[in-house]
Amino acid sequence: MGETTSGRLGLPGAPARLGPLHPSDVIARFGTPMFCLDVVSEEPLDVVFSGINRAQSAASGMEPGDLVGRRPGEALPPRAAANVMANYRRCLEERRPIEYEEGHEGRDGQRWYRTTLGPWTDGSGRIVALVGSAVEITDRRRRSDEDAETIARLRRLSDEVRTFASMAAHDVRSPLATVESLVELVLEELRSGDVEEAASLLRSCGEMACEARGQMDDLLRHATSLGVEEPKASRTDLDRMGRDLSAVVDPQGRLRMSWPRETVEVDAVTLQLVLRNLMSNAARHCSGRVAVVLDPPDGPGRLAAFTVRDDGPGFDHDPFARDDPLRRHETVRGFGLAAARYLIEGRGGTIAVVRDAPGGAVRFTIPCRVLGA
Repeated sequence: MGETTSGRLGLPGAPARLGPLHPSDVIARFGTPMFCLDVVSEEPLDVVFSGINRAQSAASGMEPGDLVGRRPGEALPPRAAANVMANYRRCLEERRPIEYEEGHEGRDGQRWYRTTLGPWTDGSGRIVALVGSAVEITDRRRRSDEDAETIARLRRLSDEVRTFASMAAHDVRSPLATVESLVELVLEELRSGDVEEAASLLRSCGEMACEARGQMDDLLRHATSLGVEEPKASRTDLDRMGRDLSAVVDPQGRLRMSWPRETVEVDAVTLQLVLRNLMSNAARHCSGRVAVVLDPPDGPGRLAAFTVRDDGPGFDHDPFARDDPLRRHETVRGFGLAAARYLIEGRGGTIAVVRDAPGGAVRFTIPCRVLGA
């Protein structure tokens, strides 16, 4: 491992030598996961894996023979190959190191990586290879998903507590106010007689009623302030998110899938969780096509609408019914369709089945700003 170059592979048009040291010779000396590819041609783009070091092999579960000497389309599932080729093309076009996150279905399930990819030039400044360093972030992504689920649970509980407190305050304030008025009337009537002890007790009763009403006012004010801090929006490339999610739900590229290409400012974790569940559900029930469509907001601060469509039989029930979805839908398949409603509604949006659409379609809204629009 670490001794292969494009020239040694005998590929047409490949440089015979990249310099005193080939990138594979260099990465073999590092303890962090690294890989490299020879650039056979930039247009049309043609690259070949020329080396992975021991750390990369251990992290990915792939042996050098699985990659070295093979093109991405030969070594990876079709959807994953298309995604990495898009990243390689971007690095070549920008001619500088780039960073991106990518998900792959491995032997032990889905794994996520943050990859730094940079160009390797020869003496003339021509890019002859790409060198990448991939750090696994699966646990971090899993924690992000768990945090989003926790937020959804807290928002549901917050809504329940807010509703209960508001109803309790409303139900109790009215009779307490009536008791307070009645006590005043009784005291007024008692002034015509000489029942001091009774008057004292009734006065105390009135004071207690006033105190209780004040406490309920405080509870009502507290109920309106309950909730979880609003998540922050971040710059998100919908094209990259769509490519990553398509690689997860359809790694073999058997389906025709499309998604928006815009760059937006949005709560990326929530958007990804909801889209992943909707796209996964659509992929399981479609005939061969899944599409994600974006209807941008019609003004600043408005909600954008995303619709996930498929050409399957459609919905025979309402997956967003309000019974107890968080318990019923927590399965190995993911967060659950109905549970996604708590994420969306917790951010002021809506989610529902599009009943008049051909096939299956779900539309949801979320605070989102299209950048550059």
